[in-house]
Amino acid sequence: MNIFFRHFFQIVPLSAIFFVVLQRNFHTMPKLSTEQLLRRKIQRRFNKAVVDYSMLADGDKILVAVSGGKDSLALLELLAAQSRIFKPHISIVAAHIRLRNIEYLSDAAVLDEFCRSNGVEFHLVEGEFDASTDKRKSPCFLCSWNRRKALFTLAQELGCNKLALGHNMDDFLETLLMNITFQGEFSAMAPSMEMKKFPLTVIRPLCLVTEEDIELIPVCLAADSLSCARLFATPWTIARQAPPSMGFSRQEYWS
Repeated sequence: MNIFFRHFFQIVPLSAIFFVVLQRNFHTMPKLSTEQLLRRKIQRRFNKAVVDYSMLADGDKILVAVSGGKDSLALLELLAAQSRIFKPHISIVAAHIRLRNIEYLSDAAVLDEFCRSNGVEFHLVEGEFDASTDKRKSPCFLCSWNRRKALFTLAQELGCNKLALGHNMDDFLETLLMNITFQGEFSAMAPSMEMKKFPLTVIRPLCLVTEEDIELIPVCLAADSLSCARLFATPWTIARQAPPSMGFSRQEYWS
């Protein structure tokens, strides 16, 4: 028998046997669905951004800005999953900023339920601002500035050293084109930026994830999103809705 195996391996290389066994196992392995492949793709790009730009460190406490759109909800679940990994050990809290004088509807109960399902503490901060105080700035700019200011203040109160925002790759490219067109400079948002006036670092872990990939997830599910508690089946149209005056239905408003 030993002589047989000796002559057999002389004729048939061991690598060829390994290839045959691997090919047979490959055909018997369960195939991943399109949704699972997309999730893996998003996870890989999320991990690459976190590693390449050194976004996470042991002991970080991160405040995730949750608007109710698909990007911020995706970011929340990805970071929540990351917090359950042993190293680096991080903790996550989420916050939604609501400005009372802005016609913007958001279901805080849905956001709170989604955060709890991911084991994340949720904070709702309400405020308002007077757009007439600065005529040089557009109301959109003032709204964004006041939301950001509220996030910085809350991060300090909660003892967070990092603020995570849900900007994706499309947002980075759009910012780049806007700066080239209107400012005449080649610049965009930074994936990771340490603030000078606050002891805070702003991170954008979705900087390598395209908006199209996130949008395709609920399409691939082909299921009623209201009955699913997981991220990409979350009813975004309920968590964050467009006001009727914007000219399109709330069901069509995703982000």
